Amino acid sequence: MIHRNGFNYTFNLIIYFDDVNGTQLILSTELAASATILRKSDNTRIRNINLFRTDVSYVSYTNIDCTIESLRTRRLFYTVDVFLDPEIFNEPEGYYISWERCCRNNFITNIQLPFDNTVGQTFYLEFPPVVDENGDPFVNSSPILFPPLSDYACVGQFYYVDFAGSDADGDSIVYSMEDPLDSTTDMATVQYSAPGPYPIVPWIPGVGTDNQIPGNPSLNVSDKGFLTVTPAYAGLFVFSVKAEEFRDGKKIGEVRRDFQMLVIDCPNPGSPPDIFARLKGQETKLTDGAIITLDPDDPRCLDLFITDEDTPENLTVRAIPVNFKTDISDILSLNHGVVLNESDTLQAEVCFPYCPYSQNVPMYVDLVAYDDACSLPLSDTLRIGLVIISPHNNKPAFVDPVPESMNVEVMEGNVVTIPIKGVDIDNDLLQLLTITDGFNLEEVGMQINTIENKAGEIEAELIWDTRCDVYDFSMRSEFNLSMLLEDIDFCMIEQPDFLNLTLSVILPENNDPEVSTSLAVNTIFADIGETIEFNVKVTDIDNNYVLLNMVPDGFTASALGVEFEPMEGLPDLNSPFSWHLDCHLINLEQKDQFTFYFIAVDVDKCNFPNADSVKVNVVIRPPENRKPDIDLGELPIERFNVIVGNQINFTVRGLDLDGDSVYIDMLDREKYVGYDFTFEAAKGIGSVTSEFSWVPNCLNLGQQLAFSPGNQQDEPAYTTIQFIVWDNFCINPQSDTLTVEVALEDLLAKDEDFIPPNVFTPNDDGVNDVFTIPNLPQDNCYNEFISIEIYNRLGKKVFEKNERTFAWEGDDVTVGPYYYLLKFTRYEYNGIVYVLR
Repeated sequence: MIHRNGFNYTFNLIIYFDDVNGTQLILSTELAASATILRKSDNTRIRNINLFRTDVSYVSYTNIDCTIESLRTRRLFYTVDVFLDPEIFNEPEGYYISWERCCRNNFITNIQLPFDNTVGQTFYLEFPPVVDENGDPFVNSSPILFPPLSDYACVGQFYYVDFAGSDADGDSIVYSMEDPLDSTTDMATVQYSAPGPYPIVPWIPGVGTDNQIPGNPSLNVSDKGFLTVTPAYAGLFVFSVKAEEFRDGKKIGEVRRDFQMLVIDCPNPGSPPDIFARLKGQETKLTDGAIITLDPDDPRCLDLFITDEDTPENLTVRAIPVNFKTDISDILSLNHGVVLNESDTLQAEVCFPYCPYSQNVPMYVDLVAYDDACSLPLSDTLRIGLVIISPHNNKPAFVDPVPESMNVEVMEGNVVTIPIKGVDIDNDLLQLLTITDGFNLEEVGMQINTIENKAGEIEAELIWDTRCDVYDFSMRSEFNLSMLLEDIDFCMIEQPDFLNLTLSVILPENNDPEVSTSLAVNTIFADIGETIEFNVKVTDIDNNYVLLNMVPDGFTASALGVEFEPMEGLPDLNSPFSWHLDCHLINLEQKDQFTFYFIAVDVDKCNFPNADSVKVNVVIRPPENRKPDIDLGELPIERFNVIVGNQINFTVRGLDLDGDSVYIDMLDREKYVGYDFTFEAAKGIGSVTSEFSWVPNCLNLGQQLAFSPGNQQDEPAYTTIQFIVWDNFCINPQSDTLTVEVALEDLLAKDEDFIPPNVFTPNDDGVNDVFTIPNLPQDNCYNEFISIEIYNRLGKKVFEKNERTFAWEGDDVTVGPYYYLLKFTRYEYNGIVYVLR
């Protein structure tokens, strides 16, 4: 993973393909790798990416003469550019990217069943979020991949290789052996990778993490990345190395390197070369680890000799720094050579510089001779310790009139100039550096000007402009800085002289502004409905520009109807405070105490704010609220007797002595389906009325009797109607109810006055020509006329009607008696009527 710019990154994938044992088909089919980025904390898939193959090349042997047919490796390179959105990739625990493929080579020695294509591979890398905990970019590139194995190892012979990589960010890398990863599926190349964790390869018995290649010693890697093994037997071995990335002591990433090592039975490689050295003009060999002290006037060179029993032999010599980091290849007079026979010696010269590579400690250099044995060169090492005495150099020094340490106080507004002079008796050129205790010189009005800089002498001046209206001294007025004087001597030996300065600006006095209110006390007790008013005043005896603001403690003042205008200007300032305690805006059940801070800040010449504040507490008391009344207006009763079919009317009235908004309505309207009440809910201020009207019917009577099963049909049935009135007082609303009873009675149908006529004369003389009964018993809910039937004396029906207003004209009948039957729902009446002509 390589950072490019912003949040743009490049992901690279490298497959080292076994060109001898691998399936050649993948060279033409695996043209892209479908990888997955997942979140470490919960293994959630974040996104998929496709890396495309852009290059195929062969891996070179260390020694081309050691080439064998059974080892040939290709490097397949895949890459893609990706934007990692900081709104997505910000999880503190970081992420990992993986790519799974189905199979490994069929000839691997140290894992089980490689030939069944059941052991897969997972390529794996961890990386941190692209932003830190503050949301700032966290730039990181993962360690650059360490070099591949290019050589085979030999049974019983020591094998070594520097397997370390590098990190572009300077992060530290720690290496360790790790189990190679299997894939989660036999067909991992079909889809994107599954979430981790991933299984490890199935080792054969006797093989594990710590002896992936068995030997004496077994395969191991140092924490610096140096890989070593003396293999015990031949084979094709898979192994894995983990590289963990650390920054400031915290792990931020990880990359795994899965590779193969070919171990074969090799011929005897022969004897290693022999390297030794002598001081110039001396016959005694230097012992390994000898320490040489070189004064400036001492000879700087050694004679180096290399021999080898195996001749002819190509030899290579290298100079390797041990405890310092410097390219020292130029200290050797030659790097390659040939010895033709046992008496032949390759000679070289090692010459050390006049200046030390590092100060105050012996420097160790390894002089290493290599032959051209296969598979890796045999070597011999001579370690030399060096103490190089630098040429004498006098320390530069600050000189008068500047003492070693200075304390300077400056009144604000002045410009002070401090001369600085340094000398060097060796006449070296000088350089002047400045170190501050966390401030920027230019931002506080300081600058250092070099007046003259010549061999052995430098003159400069520190100029400080302390105008506080130009430079900000509100956060600090004292500044510590160190001047460092260094000479540019031959060996660049660090021998600086220091000048410590403490510079203080004396700021003009600034008195605090004063803020006050027109209140006698700063705690106000008020009732809902009241209006709180007072003035806030700011004075400043320095007559500075003043800012006045109000800060409510834990609530939004404008949402509660508070009115206060912040002000700014020259004192005196006055701003009115007004708050009408509207119960619709204030919920006393949640909060009944409110604190306001009135803060005044002055702005003086130096932009150094002084402040004053006053606190006002408002305690709101819950108001009393009287219950509204409900009645029937002028009617003194709340119970009515009504005959079915008659109309009942009354007025329901609500009164509120507090003058609140009041509402009136009927309770439980859903109970009265079919009653056909007329009553509208109503509202008013202080009082409200609504008219009730009802014409009860027989159905209502039956319904009410059903609710009162003990009643008889000829007894009253009671209907209970409830009304409610309530006020709209927002703090503690009150209500009242009214119950009205209506006794429903059926119409009394009396039949004692019922006397039907017993004769009529249908002779068209206009007198008693038809048979009618105008005084039939009156209909009610329980006894209602059904019909009249008239029969002759033989029982034959001669007339029938179902109307109360019937009239029998007696046509076509003979004189004589006739029998009538009057049918009602509850009763029947019968009698005789005579027809006469």
